Amino acid sequence: MYVGCPNTPTDFKGYTLVLPAVSVGNVGQLSVDLLVTTLGLVRVGYLHSDCVLPVCGNDAFSVGKDTQGSLVTTTEVYYSEEKKIVVVQQRAPHVKGKQNEYCTSLIEWIQSYQFDKVILLTSSYSHERLDSQIQGGRLRYLATTALQQTCEDTLQNELKWLPLERRESVWGKSVGDSKQEDIPEQAKDVFIPGGGIAKRLFVQG
Repeated sequence: MYVGCPNTPTDFKGYTLVLPAVSVGNVGQLSVDLLVTTLGLVRVGYLHSDCVLPVCGNDAFSVGKDTQGSLVTTTEVYYSEEKKIVVVQQRAPHVKGKQNEYCTSLIEWIQSYQFDKVILLTSSYSHERLDSQIQGGRLRYLATTALQQTCEDTLQNELKWLPLERRESVWGKSVGDSKQEDIPEQAKDVFIPGGGIAKRLFVQG
């Protein structure tokens, strides 16, 4: 799945991976654009998968005449060795019916390259908010059990972030090919309408 540029790392042990879910408003993808430009990240490779619609175009991060005409594809990978961060930018949606396959391949890549932490940026329909979500900040986080044990104090007490409120989906009791009884306890009652592969990846991961 991952194709690295010449003379780039063969693993990302100790790095944090940040990637977007193609979701409502493209919030995750726009956030990744900001990260790449603000942190001055360098292209290190790309993800090749037939689960994502093909795209080819000029590099949106090109600066100056020397980089004009530099092509990019659907899913590019950028990194900073100094900041120990790897960022994926996905420029097209998934092929219908291939979300599960993509998540499986993505998880295999994450595990094989030994990332320390994974942050998925997504968004959700505003009209699906609960009463408690209408006032105050709209930012919510959802963490795995392992991450809660190491970072929850920082997330809640230092950053003052709010955990995503749990509620049962009104659209049924399955996620992709998973039955409700097969969903891990940490992923039950997670409702992210319009969030792309966010819940699917959370369940499979």
